[in-house]
Amino acid sequence: MEGPAQGDDNDFIYCRVFSRSSFIEMLKRILRKIRRTIFYGTGLSSSDSSAFLDRRQIAVKQRSQVLNSQEILTRIDGLSHHPVFSIIMPVYNPPEEIFIQTLDSVLQQIYPHWELCIANDASPAPHVRPILEKYQQLDARLQVTHLSQNRGISGASNAALELATGEYISLVDHDDLIFPETLFEVAQHINEDPAVDFVYTDSAIVDMKGNLVGCFLKPDFNWDMFLCHNWVGQLSTMRWSLVQQVGGWTEGREGQDYDLFLRCIEQAGTVSHIHKILYYWRQAPASISVSPDNKPRTQDDQREVLQDCMKRLKIEGTISDLEHFMFRIRRPVRRDEIVSMIVRLNEVNLPSSHFLDSFVQQIEYPHVEIIILVDQIPDPVTFALDSIPIQFVVYDHSQTLPANLNQAVRQSKGEQLCFVFQPFHSLYPDWLDNFLEQAQRPEVGLVAGKLLNDRNCIETAGLVLSRQGPLNIFHNEPADATGDTNSLISLRSYWLLSGNLAMISRQVLESVGGFNETYQTRYFDYDLCLRLEQKGFRNLYTPFVTLQLHDADNFYQHQQNDDFVYFSRQWQHLFGKDGSLNFALQEALLDIQSKKSE
Repeated sequence: MEGPAQGDDNDFIYCRVFSRSSFIEMLKRILRKIRRTIFYGTGLSSSDSSAFLDRRQIAVKQRSQVLNSQEILTRIDGLSHHPVFSIIMPVYNPPEEIFIQTLDSVLQQIYPHWELCIANDASPAPHVRPILEKYQQLDARLQVTHLSQNRGISGASNAALELATGEYISLVDHDDLIFPETLFEVAQHINEDPAVDFVYTDSAIVDMKGNLVGCFLKPDFNWDMFLCHNWVGQLSTMRWSLVQQVGGWTEGREGQDYDLFLRCIEQAGTVSHIHKILYYWRQAPASISVSPDNKPRTQDDQREVLQDCMKRLKIEGTISDLEHFMFRIRRPVRRDEIVSMIVRLNEVNLPSSHFLDSFVQQIEYPHVEIIILVDQIPDPVTFALDSIPIQFVVYDHSQTLPANLNQAVRQSKGEQLCFVFQPFHSLYPDWLDNFLEQAQRPEVGLVAGKLLNDRNCIETAGLVLSRQGPLNIFHNEPADATGDTNSLISLRSYWLLSGNLAMISRQVLESVGGFNETYQTRYFDYDLCLRLEQKGFRNLYTPFVTLQLHDADNFYQHQQNDDFVYFSRQWQHLFGKDGSLNFALQEALLDIQSKKSE
């Protein structure tokens, strides 16, 4: 009986035989590599050194907290339902040692209720069939079909699917790895939410030598971001009946998983996320993560997949290609609606005529009115504008800021309301159209963009409701940072958005009773966002409204005061339940904030 192969410290340790101890030793070796490898979040700017440290610590911390085998077995016995997982694995010419590692990682599962369904896609490599025959003898749960002709990944996946008898299917590539506790974690999650149809986990990236080169710490499911790119990835587990209902994979497309995931999620009742790294994705030399040139048709195929999805769901619009294999759906804008721009600038008594001139120059949309909250009505000649009507509303200091905003809304005419609390310069000339593109969607609540300061860093670009309250997660990130799972350059939803520069339709705002006038000057926008969420609306962040603030030092920051006390009383039950940012990343950010305040 052979033990683990010996190699230098940069080699990935593999197991030649089915042995729990050898596989666990391999994982320990990887863990040691994590501690000395720069472990970064995919897409984050390299200038943010704290992001590197956080991700390394997150990975190490998660592995150190894994239950031992006996504890897991005890918990398995305590599960009320033991779903059977059919692991779908199309195989074509994997490197011998890498393939053995992958198979061992499946056989090492502590959770026993699984089957491995493999379709050998007419692999010409001589080692593939003997390895499969050997492993079939080792474990009867391996089901293998050898295809006489190459059918591609989608065709081979469908062939493997024909072997499946489990309640759920899980997807594992022929050169990747899953941890011994992976299927247990998925089974436990399903027991906690029996109605779930689609479950995905966090994942990490290793190169062919086993070096950790990245990780995907994903948010909870976000439909708008998924229409930009397939960030869900592996490990993904779907109810077998759902996959059968949508007809399995579409053969002949390189965007095979994106296509299947879209069709399944369109029909799924519940999509759920396990906030743990349970899958190692191998960065093979032919991977698109190494070079987009490795799979030149991927962008075209995934665009076709997205076009088909738009047809099924009757989504109007056109698709624009972005970098990083991403897309933007350009939705039509109804340009007959009036936009009422309601301006209150950091409690300054009166904006300058220079500000209004520059403000108007950035508006290309034809139907706009400007309503300015002021302490006293100025000389109308001083602020007269030929192109846009201006209305001044006296700010009532006996009332709260949200009460004054509600009054301004009542005096406005627009179907769409744009709130401006900060002088700015837009980096997109069509910023107002980009706002309207989302605000005019009937399912959308508040829409906000990316706000930058004069240091070209982010002031805000979406927030999360952490266990300690609202958390400005991207504050001081570089303007060109892309964020985990490319969230900073994707259209996506958040529970919380800043109301400093934001748009909402009048109909939607009135449907939730306007702004809560109990708040004095802070947190009323977050309160609005949560009430919109509870009503079923989605609050959207759009990177295509990127605005440079003129006076970022006076940015409308939310600090703890009486408004925070009231906000906490209203929404404490939701603190720490917002998965718009991965929970592990939230904890890392809170830890950094805590250390800074010491």
